Amino acid sequence: MIQCSKSVDPLEPTSKILFNREGGGSKEFYVTTNSSHDIIANVIRYDFRDTNYTTTVFAEDSGRLSNLISNIMDNKVTITGDFHQSTKPTGTWAYLYVVSVNNTLTEITNTSVRDSLMKLEMMVENAG
Repeated sequence: MIQCSKSVDPLEPTSKILFNREGGGSKEFYVTTNSSHDIIANVIRYDFRDTNYTTTVFAEDSGRLSNLISNIMDNKVTITGDFHQSTKPTGTWAYLYVVSVNNTLTEITNTSVRDSLMKLEMMVENAG
């Protein structure tokens, strides 16, 4: 189980975003971006198996997703909101976290930000 701080905007500098899918379609990966708007994903778990590979993808969206990732990591976007995971005992759940340079996790609960970042899952699936 991942340990994270309460859903408050991080005060520490951040280094990456963590995507964690639990339940069906289990996967876990870290995401960063660069000045060319490439999105770099380090996949550490895929289909219930530990793995370790890096893939680079480019979103055909004029850099919007890459800019969002950069703005989140620069603490320029509010990540707190009112999103809550389902409490049903079965299903699939997606968690998104900002990871500080000290490896502190802060959950992203801003629904609009989460919705935009959910595209990352499909991009990683298509790149694999």
